[in-house]
Amino acid sequence: MHVLLCPDSFKESLSAHDFCKYVTSYIKEYHPDWQITSIPMADGGEGSLDALLPYLITPRWKKVTTVDAIHRPMEAKYLISDNVAYIELAKSSGLAWIEKDKRDIMKANTYGTGILIQDAISEKVKEVILFAGGSATVDGGTGIMQALGLSFFDKNNQAISKDVNALPLVASVKIDGSIVPKELKFKIICDVNNPLYGPHGAAQIYGPQKGASLEEVNILDSGMAYLSTLLIEKRIKISPENQGMGAAGGIALATVIMNPQLIQGASYFIQKTQLEGQMAKADLIITGEGRLDDQSLMGKITGEVIKLSKKMRKKLVLICGTSNSEIHDTTIIRMDQLYIAGEDSFSKPEKFIRLALQQVEK
Repeated sequence: MHVLLCPDSFKESLSAHDFCKYVTSYIKEYHPDWQITSIPMADGGEGSLDALLPYLITPRWKKVTTVDAIHRPMEAKYLISDNVAYIELAKSSGLAWIEKDKRDIMKANTYGTGILIQDAISEKVKEVILFAGGSATVDGGTGIMQALGLSFFDKNNQAISKDVNALPLVASVKIDGSIVPKELKFKIICDVNNPLYGPHGAAQIYGPQKGASLEEVNILDSGMAYLSTLLIEKRIKISPENQGMGAAGGIALATVIMNPQLIQGASYFIQKTQLEGQMAKADLIITGEGRLDDQSLMGKITGEVIKLSKKMRKKLVLICGTSNSEIHDTTIIRMDQLYIAGEDSFSKPEKFIRLALQQVEK
């Protein structure tokens, strides 16, 4: 039996690497003759750099002093390989760093990620690849651009502070020349396919997950539309309806000044890891993620693994923390439906992974 493990991370609970480690331990204990291939996956969100690392040429980590989404000092790392900087937004502006009682969507911004990009530029890289997912923000990328030297102004023509979410306050923007080197290539790896604003946009769909009230969601959604108009008036080409524009709180909006190429995260990692070739050799595929829902099936890595396994007619087991979706011909094990006295799957994931695997074998 050849088993392929290709999970995504379980947000704020379990990394894809640890999932593979726990499942491998269980299989070796009960089925020592089985062959196991582990490919921790990502789609642009948390864990993207760890998933990418084995496939880079002589990579090196660069540690930088920066700030989190609510401007508390912190250190974050990014990767440099072959004149390319690989930056994971969640390493600095991620939701996982912000305690639930301190989450403030009208303050949180991506300034800390901008510091990482600025540092990468100082390293003379030719290309920056930004993995956009897992953010604590809905700032339309204004924080990133403030860190790179762009100023946004409020209705009183005062420059907006770098330590608040500029998006709902922007009345004007002044663009003088190039913000970054003209020859710099900039790519955004998007973990979702949502447009920038509207019913399926960054604020409406993901704002509530980051602590936004209904009123705040509407303010931020309007801010996305207004800033889009301001940039269009500056003759900057922008397509708010394009897939991926809504990723990570709409960071592609203000960063459009850098002429980014938007790339679907799941496709990027499937290609980098040569996942299809590994799936073809497997008898059983085990994947997983924290929450399985309709978004999982709209371009995220779990949905793409499901599609590929069906196409190849492979047996698939999906372990998730919780789910509100049912998928034909797929074994889904929900850890929130398993029971261990006095414990929960969020704080003790290894025990629940083992219990989930026992359910598969029944």
